Amino acid sequence: MKMNQYVFDLRRNWLIIAVKSLIVVLFLTGLYSTVSFSESTRSAINHSFSSGNNQNLYSLTDVLTSDDDFSEFRGSVDKVATVGNFYNALNESKVVSLISAFAQPVAITDFRGGEAFDAWADAEYAAAGVYLDPETGKETRDVLSMQMNNQAFDFAHLAVQKGNLPDWEHIDYSTGKIPVLLGANYLGTYELGDEIEGQLYFQPFTFQVSGFLESDSSMFYKDTINFFLDDYLIIPYPPQLTLPTAETLYFDGLLSFAMINTDLVAPKSLSSDEVLSHLDGIGQESGFLNYAMLGVPQYLTQYSLTRSLLIDNAWLVGLLQLALGAGSAFVLVVLGVFVYRRRLLAMDVRWKVGISGASLERSMAFMVLVEWAFIAVLFALVYRVLPNAGSGVVVWMGLLCALIAVVNVGAATFALRHHLYGKKEVA
Repeated sequence: MKMNQYVFDLRRNWLIIAVKSLIVVLFLTGLYSTVSFSESTRSAINHSFSSGNNQNLYSLTDVLTSDDDFSEFRGSVDKVATVGNFYNALNESKVVSLISAFAQPVAITDFRGGEAFDAWADAEYAAAGVYLDPETGKETRDVLSMQMNNQAFDFAHLAVQKGNLPDWEHIDYSTGKIPVLLGANYLGTYELGDEIEGQLYFQPFTFQVSGFLESDSSMFYKDTINFFLDDYLIIPYPPQLTLPTAETLYFDGLLSFAMINTDLVAPKSLSSDEVLSHLDGIGQESGFLNYAMLGVPQYLTQYSLTRSLLIDNAWLVGLLQLALGAGSAFVLVVLGVFVYRRRLLAMDVRWKVGISGASLERSMAFMVLVEWAFIAVLFALVYRVLPNAGSGVVVWMGLLCALIAVVNVGAATFALRHHLYGKKEVA
């Protein structure tokens, strides 16, 4: 008998229940997206766009534009040594910060990953895929890689989700083994401690996996505010370049020029002339004067615009969600009153034939709970396809819905009891 009344209620009020469920699920989806967006915005402002990043950024480049001049310079041990000295002095400077980073593919032997990590996957001028290395005779793939110093890593506010950061102060290429970090998309492909054989500037190295970057890690690189590193192998630069020898000249020449053709940041309190004067002093002391400093106003422009866009959008989305919440609440109240009155007709009939008030209240409570159970199932299905699934936001959203459901049940049963008391004392 009881089951029949619930089936009858669903058949009679299914459209109202469906509309109510749809409104609640749409509101919850919007609320979830709003909170997730707010969290992402707050994280972006605290990291990539914090006030600490509001600095002047400049680019350094060598002025050896002629192939002959460049080859002649790199062919001299003494001249390449001046580049290393220039880098070492800049890297230790307390006036400016050298943000040395360079995206250079590395050749990896017996690579476990697929084409997503291939450096030439989207290139028009080079073929992607696995090839046989002529030196080793092993299957090799050129993979995406970013080489950087400790200051570049810190400037980008990068962090690991698993494992440990490399010991930047003790990075030593002469050992042939370099601790590396892998982007988040490498999880499941390699494990902590795995040793990866590869080549950097044609010199063989063993890259040992030290940790995995957080998902969606990004940095400012080549005028790109968010240069994502999920598919990248991160190779730390040594804190100092050692003096080259005749045997290491080729590798040291390529590495040292890559490390100085990069960016540096300075406090806004320093003028460009003061920064240039500081660089001239380092150039004179190191013996390397073949460089030029270029201003990069695009960084501060993009920084300011993007930061403002994030903040403004966060407020706008929040206000829209409040308006949607108010409208949804009004419609839900109207629908709730409407369906309550429809159910009241059946409750009156059962009351007249002698069904107890307590039994009727339980029936009303169960009918309302069925609505919220349907809402919970529907939102769970939607939630599975939402981005950022697994967020803790959904926990307090569930608690909020449970509280509203309790209020809804309490209001319906209280209204029913008040209605019944007006007719006859509850049995």
